[in-house]
Amino acid sequence: MKKRILICITAGLAAFVLTFLGLTMVNRMAARELKPSNWLQETTEILVEDPPLRSNELEQEEETKQQKLPAVEVGSEPAEPVGGGAVCDFVEMIKVKDQVYISTNVVVDVLRCGVMDGEIDSTVEPGVMPEENNQSNFGTGFGYQIRSADIVDVYINGEWIMFTPADRQIYIDLECEPEEETNEEAVPLVTVTSDKCTEAAYEMFASSMTWSEHGWLCACGLDPATSLPEVASELPEITLAEDFAIELKAGAVLQGIVIYDKNFQELQRGASLEDIQTLKYGKYYISYEILEQGAYIASEGQYETTEYSCIFGLIVSAINEII
Repeated sequence: MKKRILICITAGLAAFVLTFLGLTMVNRMAARELKPSNWLQETTEILVEDPPLRSNELEQEEETKQQKLPAVEVGSEPAEPVGGGAVCDFVEMIKVKDQVYISTNVVVDVLRCGVMDGEIDSTVEPGVMPEENNQSNFGTGFGYQIRSADIVDVYINGEWIMFTPADRQIYIDLECEPEEETNEEAVPLVTVTSDKCTEAAYEMFASSMTWSEHGWLCACGLDPATSLPEVASELPEITLAEDFAIELKAGAVLQGIVIYDKNFQELQRGASLEDIQTLKYGKYYISYEILEQGAYIASEGQYETTEYSCIFGLIVSAINEII
């Protein structure tokens, strides 16, 4: 009996020892694998070493991309255009009668005759200055009318747009009007004599070019084609006779003569005195386009100018009709 008890105790101790030793080894192995110090060290190495490696890779990739991109200079000129002259910042331009004009973006809101002085029939690329007459850098098929050496109106998308010379800066003031003369004995710009009667033509302000601290200032007035019906009652009326004569104020320069019919429709632009004297029976309106010089601007080498339409009514009777 005692021997059996001893054997049981001995076996139980052996089993306990073996179990203890096995658990100890397992715990040590697990602790070794999950040892905090090793995990922190490995994690620290990843956090410290990996970002610089990624950064270097990104820098290398960025350098590779930059080497592949073509070098571009800021402000460099575009490629050589197909036609036209110097390259410039884009602005709408035309060339008419050997002069390059640029758009002022000013809409000239007046009615006028349908007779064009010319049409834009060729074009160059946007941003290129036209070199040929009747050429633009924004398309073709645009009619234009020349109002003076400093103003060309171009018909674009149903509107008349004012163009001015590209070689000098011109400011536009549509509401500006010339100062009225205070001299009560001011001499008329145009005096008409006919049938022993002398009358001063009605003076309608057309435009002016004056010099200011900002440069040339362009002011636009009325267009006879639009304003004639409104001022017809104020116009002097002359009967055509053999003594018909026109006298201009000293210093006034005749720019042209325009003949309108009784319905205020333009019949002839660039008419002559002989054209007036040979008109057939009826009523007409005659407009003498007059330019008056102002102060001389030495720095610009030209005079200030003011333009007027000097208008009068003309009756050609059947009896006095001159053939």
